[in-house]
Amino acid sequence: MKIVILSFLFISLMSQADPIDADAVDTSIDKLSDGKWTVKYTVEKPVTKITFLSNPDKSRIERWHPLSSEFEVFYHKNQEYIARKDRAKFNEISLLLTPNYKHLPKDYAPFSPYSDGGILFHTRRFFACIDSCPDDLNSWKITLTIPNDNHIILDGKLFNSMASWYDKNDGKSVYVGKQIPVETDSSHTLIDAGLPEKILTSLNSDIPKMMDFFKSKLGKLPYDDKPTLFASYAKVNGSSRQGGVSPNQIYVHWNKNNLDTSVENKKFIYDTLWFFAHEAAHLYQINGHLSENANESWLHEGHADFLASNALKFLYPNSTDYINSKFNKIKTGCANGLQDIALVDAANVGNFRLLYSCGFLIHKGIEHAFKKENKNGQAAYIIWDQFRTEVKNGSEKGQPTFLKVVDKYTDKTISGKITHFINVKHGNPDKAINALLAL
Repeated sequence: MKIVILSFLFISLMSQADPIDADAVDTSIDKLSDGKWTVKYTVEKPVTKITFLSNPDKSRIERWHPLSSEFEVFYHKNQEYIARKDRAKFNEISLLLTPNYKHLPKDYAPFSPYSDGGILFHTRRFFACIDSCPDDLNSWKITLTIPNDNHIILDGKLFNSMASWYDKNDGKSVYVGKQIPVETDSSHTLIDAGLPEKILTSLNSDIPKMMDFFKSKLGKLPYDDKPTLFASYAKVNGSSRQGGVSPNQIYVHWNKNNLDTSVENKKFIYDTLWFFAHEAAHLYQINGHLSENANESWLHEGHADFLASNALKFLYPNSTDYINSKFNKIKTGCANGLQDIALVDAANVGNFRLLYSCGFLIHKGIEHAFKKENKNGQAAYIIWDQFRTEVKNGSEKGQPTFLKVVDKYTDKTISGKITHFINVKHGNPDKAINALLAL
């Protein structure tokens, strides 16, 4: 591996061709020299309120503090807003932020601190609109300013002082701090030096193996630069771990006060490897582009877990007992969940774990059906690759197209059986699961 040394420059990532929307909200994020973080929202025309695109809970009320007592952050009908208390119009508002980790349900943590004082933040948390966010809005102007002794890592590149860019889709992770990224053959990494040695060793050696494994199965990522891996750690009371992916990024954060002792447990190490394999799999799936329906999350979440299982089997032969135990827990979790609801309703009631466990079993059943008809290859890669191609060529995103591809490679009754498994509430979930695995 090698340290990446890049010139420290001011960068503006906005091109002359980028549109300037008079109805848009300009977002200015500042890390101050005393370590405090602020955000300022500015609009060209006076407005009565600013609303946020992402509202997984109402924690901004406690964590985002207007610098003027004339303003408030409030929550109404599952939506957070900023407005003047007297509801008069305004052009700008500045808020003091709380830059520590906060778990958000099915969303990106706003801040993930590093042990040395660095911070990884996710831009989606800052996306805001005038009054309400229209469905077709997908351009977010952001300016980031930092102290002179810090630098910014944005889209795999390192800059100082300030960066301005237009963000889009689900946003991205941006690092602010003093740590220098390391470049490997497969990625750029920014791994918290305060992590226990066993985790550091594993991340530095195992993640490149996983990236190479998925590259060999699902092809090169469609980006000019290598992906960036962020791993941060706060040694605080708690036991939380959260990770995710954005285009060409993987990130994980530990909020944990016993990580030093946890790493002595072999199961914890395998859990960590599975976790990273799952996130790396998302990266190579082209995450977020193949299905946009939460009720179809079994597609990519179950597939990512199934690929994690494949990666551990191939890269770590001694993990067999762990994988078998994991499989049994997955079966039990799926069966227990299906006693109460149909899989198609899992997202509606917030039972997202069911989409992981039952999704894993669906992909395992497809693999079994595929092998009956094909002597070579694995469905997890061949069918998924064809699914990606179909969507890229204009087919509908999501479950219908995926199951049409399944029909091409298996017995033509398989898609109907999977659809039935997903859509009905099973009186005997164990029997339904065993039938699924025997497709």
